[in-house]
Amino acid sequence: MNTAGAIAKDGPSVLELRCRETLGLCAVVAEEGVRDLCDWLEERGIAFTIERGKAELPCGDGECVLVFGHQNPNWVKDALETDGYDVVFGEVVRCPETEYPPEVERLLRLGDPREKDFDYEHMGFVREHASALIHMAVDDDLYDAAADDPRVWAPIHAWRALGVLKASEAVKPLIGLLWRIGEYDDDWVGEEIPDVLAGIGEPALNPLFACFDALSGDEPARNAVSDAVGLIGRRHPKCRHECVKGLTERLLRFDRQRSGVNAFLILALVEMKAIESLAVIETAFAAGRVDPTVLGDVEDVRIEFGVQAERITPPPRTRLSELYENHRETLEETAPGLGEYADAVDDFDPPEPYVAPEKVGRNDPCSCGSGKKYKKCCGKG
Repeated sequence: MNTAGAIAKDGPSVLELRCRETLGLCAVVAEEGVRDLCDWLEERGIAFTIERGKAELPCGDGECVLVFGHQNPNWVKDALETDGYDVVFGEVVRCPETEYPPEVERLLRLGDPREKDFDYEHMGFVREHASALIHMAVDDDLYDAAADDPRVWAPIHAWRALGVLKASEAVKPLIGLLWRIGEYDDDWVGEEIPDVLAGIGEPALNPLFACFDALSGDEPARNAVSDAVGLIGRRHPKCRHECVKGLTERLLRFDRQRSGVNAFLILALVEMKAIESLAVIETAFAAGRVDPTVLGDVEDVRIEFGVQAERITPPPRTRLSELYENHRETLEETAPGLGEYADAVDDFDPPEPYVAPEKVGRNDPCSCGSGKKYKKCCGKG
């Protein structure tokens, strides 16, 4: 009986991981559904090849062999089980005594990254550590660790180390974390993953654009993609044309996507000084399909590009600015200088005195009280 195939409708499939002398770790799986499985393995940072007709591990009709080589069997097992398989080890599969090499294992003990500046470049990481760092960056158990457990910070240290290594194999696993922004309000992912991907550069572009196209309902993830592509275009001049072209093509769909998504596409283009995209940007604004709280209106964009010296019309009024006007006296008493970008809710309650957040996100209101986003004010540069 074939027990290797795709996940059964009435329960998980059983999959045996075996070890062969020349192939290393491998498993026979059903070809039906293998593409989705392979996509998942790539997101988890598991390297593999697909083989057929290997004498060491023959497969039948409708089957193929996934070859994982000499990776940690526990990591492969974890990825497969998260995808719904019931995984067992063959008799000759041997797992290492420790999950991580010493250089990577120490990241589990570093703790809160806000407490000091960590010098990842001199921690002894080499490309051979990339697979272990990827596993740490996507390990669900670490994200679920207790708040006072230093291991909860390990994924952040891991993806920063991957950025130092410029590990292209980490691109898809890191992009696979972007869903956490909207699902868990994970500001660390939202602020840092675009920066890490920008450090890796060109290898991240096609996966980023594919992610944007696939996640039509995930606005925070799409905005992070725009941020990452814009950063790549600014840091890697040879990639600028591809970045501008890709973002502009997606802005052309302005009538089929949310105004906030369009605004972040425009923000990335403006930060790249992509004046060649101005006509498309103006069209999106003219259609009323751009959120003005992100970068303002089309006049603000023209001023940013240097094609207009100053505003001709009054700034656009937004729901936030109207709330501020309605509650100006209360706001000025409790939060002097916070201005029209003060946090507000539908049923307004007088706010607590304003306290600057410990970690200001690039897209958060600037803590100086200017009313601008941090990236367009004190964080500009």
